[in-house]
Amino acid sequence: MSTNTKLMIERVLNRLRGALGTGETPPGSNHNFITEWYNKTVKKIGDGPWCEMTNTWAMWTGGAQSLKNGRAYTVWAAQDAQQNVRGSDWFFGTKGMRAGDQVYYDWSGKKGNVNLVDHTGTVEQILGDGTFYVLEGNTAANKLQRMRRDAKFVVGYARFNWDALGPVAPTPVPKPPAKPKPDVALIKKLQSLLEVTPDGKWGAVTDSRAQLMRTAARAKVGWPKRVNKPFRVLEAQRIIDTTEDNVWGPRSQASMSDWVELFQHALGVPVDGDWGPRTDNAYLAARKRNLNNF
Repeated sequence: MSTNTKLMIERVLNRLRGALGTGETPPGSNHNFITEWYNKTVKKIGDGPWCEMTNTWAMWTGGAQSLKNGRAYTVWAAQDAQQNVRGSDWFFGTKGMRAGDQVYYDWSGKKGNVNLVDHTGTVEQILGDGTFYVLEGNTAANKLQRMRRDAKFVVGYARFNWDALGPVAPTPVPKPPAKPKPDVALIKKLQSLLEVTPDGKWGAVTDSRAQLMRTAARAKVGWPKRVNKPFRVLEAQRIIDTTEDNVWGPRSQASMSDWVELFQHALGVPVDGDWGPRTDNAYLAARKRNLNNF
């Protein structure tokens, strides 16, 4: 199998993988985005069994339209391959079947007659025990699903002349988004308030102190509901310069409010001494951007 063939097969399979789980709206109606696409793009035939429409959709939207007639009827699609339409080939049974082939079934169990096929799917993977994975639309669950099948009901399969498409460029792998640069000046301001060495790096110590103070501040005002999560009271009291008695009482809460105002000023949010939603969102955004240089 040429590299070009592998690339094209993978492109078509990825179209199907991306649509796994597609059902019908409403259930049992034979209506979904694939049948809408077929009626708009290939031929207006209304809603109906859509397993072969799925094969057509995957090939045409995957860049292989020139290799396959637009079909909704499984028998005609199998006949196309039997007649070598557009360079395709037909093979009875499953011997030699591979990924990218379209397999056709006859649930009555009769074999050797393409005029009896009544279901189809695109082969994804051949397993070593005589079974294979197929990506099929309009399964018994009325969905596009990955099914594990064997040869029992298979009439045959169609193979396409992938190399007729010419060279195909590999799908480019998107570059990961650039990591935002840490806001060193902000980190140093917050570290000073947290009584951490202001080195401009939001590491484990800075994060532990920040999370501690967030819990303490939210416990003070009960936002969004009263927060009773335990926290290191003595450490919080030490940071806000209040009496270190391990009791989070009115004096500690008042000092906490003064400390929150300083923290809000550093974050650039309205200063009210209340660790509410706006302050919390600003803090979480700063943490996401700067934690371990994110």
